[in-house]
Amino acid sequence: MGCKKCGTCCRWGGYVHLTHDDIKNISSFLDIEENEFVDKYTVLTANRQGLSLSEKNDNCVFLNENKCEIYPVRPQQCIDFPKTWKLTDMKGCNFFD
Repeated sequence: MGCKKCGTCCRWGGYVHLTHDDIKNISSFLDIEENEFVDKYTVLTANRQGLSLSEKNDNCVFLNENKCEIYPVRPQQCIDFPKTWKLTDMKGCNFFD
């Protein structure tokens, strides 16, 4: 199964929780310091327990023309979509080839 690159995961509402490894990998990929990445591309989650990728026009900040700008280093939560997500309202959706 391969990703269809449909951008659905980048338009899904809610948080994209970031681990320290996600922050380290993405900031390195973008060639910026971790603190700069956090300041520019993340928000504090409502429960104040972690960081999430910020959004632009209700989509992931890294969605550009239906493509993920950080696909090679996308967060684990994105890698896991939709395989390990508990989706109850997505019957019939086909995200993969």
